[in-house]
Amino acid sequence: MVRTKQTAKKSTGGEAPRIVIKIIPRLQSAADTALHRPVRSKPLDAPLTPIPDRSCPVAMLTAPSSRDGRVNNDFCHMCGDGGHLYTCDSCPRAACHHCICIPAQHAALVLSDGVRFTCVSCHWRDDVRSGKVSPYVGFYRNGLSVLPEFPTINGDFQLPIHSAISCRKTIVIHLCVHTLPAGGPMLMLQEFLQPYFKHSGELIVRTISFNLTTGATRKQYQQEAAMIAAEIGDIRGANVLITLTSHSEDDRGDIMIGMSRRMKVEVASTVETVLDTLLTPFKRITAGSLFVMFACGAIVNNPSSFDQFCKAITRFNFASAIAFDAVRLLPSSCWPFLVFLAEAVFIEEHDLQIAIPHALGNSNKLGLHSGIYVLTRTTGSLEITRFFWAHRDFRPWGYRLPVQCLVCGTPQQWQRKLGDDFSYTFECRYTRCGQDPVSGEVVQRRGYVEVKKPEGVKTILQGKTRHSGWLSVQVSK
Repeated sequence: MVRTKQTAKKSTGGEAPRIVIKIIPRLQSAADTALHRPVRSKPLDAPLTPIPDRSCPVAMLTAPSSRDGRVNNDFCHMCGDGGHLYTCDSCPRAACHHCICIPAQHAALVLSDGVRFTCVSCHWRDDVRSGKVSPYVGFYRNGLSVLPEFPTINGDFQLPIHSAISCRKTIVIHLCVHTLPAGGPMLMLQEFLQPYFKHSGELIVRTISFNLTTGATRKQYQQEAAMIAAEIGDIRGANVLITLTSHSEDDRGDIMIGMSRRMKVEVASTVETVLDTLLTPFKRITAGSLFVMFACGAIVNNPSSFDQFCKAITRFNFASAIAFDAVRLLPSSCWPFLVFLAEAVFIEEHDLQIAIPHALGNSNKLGLHSGIYVLTRTTGSLEITRFFWAHRDFRPWGYRLPVQCLVCGTPQQWQRKLGDDFSYTFECRYTRCGQDPVSGEVVQRRGYVEVKKPEGVKTILQGKTRHSGWLSVQVSK
């Protein structure tokens, strides 16, 4: 009979002296290899056109939740809610009895032996592959419909057609310098993800507050990290996210590692040294995982520190990494982007490269604050894409116009003029700009700014408005 299941509803930064860290040998074998699920999967597609609502009685069902050892999703792939679910025999998806409505008089038919259920997504996929269009029946025995009429699809697709709602094991490790308060985006992410794991799967979230300023504190971190790495256990098929929250040094792009008791100030060390120290205990799980760096933009804006960052991502075999370029990053501004991205990649199982534009499209406020760099490891190389937000009138092609005119000091609403090849010239609106304050004679040109379209820039359609939106450009290291 059809398998069913019952589930519940559901910054800172600044100057700092650099110190040298003596690397402590890690407590686990460097030969460990990761077997968890890499950060890749299926593409996001546009949702189907909603089917008109038609009421019908509800069949209350209970049955085993898996066949042949495979566990289906705990939430409906159409509305995203729980309840009484029909579990698909062709994929891990499930559909609730509100979205796929079976008249009460036919409930016994779908519960009889040998009946298999096909979700709307699989039916749509089979039609696309065959090049044909066919009515949705849903419940089959030996390839034939068991219902005298087609079931009523009451739901609409609130999720993309290819979405699943997975509850596979998910591991989140947050490394945070001890001078920053706990919580922030990672606490919000944990609270957001937790309801998906109410019935099955496993969500492991661990935060380590580190201080690497002395040999004793570094050893303490190594021991705590090794305990957590051992506690995580089997990572086969798991999603893994590792995040690092710290300050960065303005000039060199070093990562701050804590407050020095001897020097009475926060101290920093090179990106390469800090990442090696922090990530080595977790080398067993870094391969194929996602790394997010919550630190000020000096790390990516300084060529030397960014090169060290890229090498570390390659050395630890991360599938992808994300960093921000805001001069003074406020992690709280990043949480909508992080939550949407985690849901799309870890829960709905979409490809990271396609999920990022969708996450950015829902994070225009982040664009006012920071752009992002996405590093993706490919065969023999590291692809780097920069995403940045633009507005026609005050952020042309992602360039931040000065708040005041550099000639007369007037706070500006610049006068825009469109030139050739989509270039812009912005002139000061103050009529006496460039004039001598006594004689009134023009002594220099009125204040202006010229902005040219960057080469290779692409428009991100998600979240685009008439005058603003996200752009992307490939970066060569």
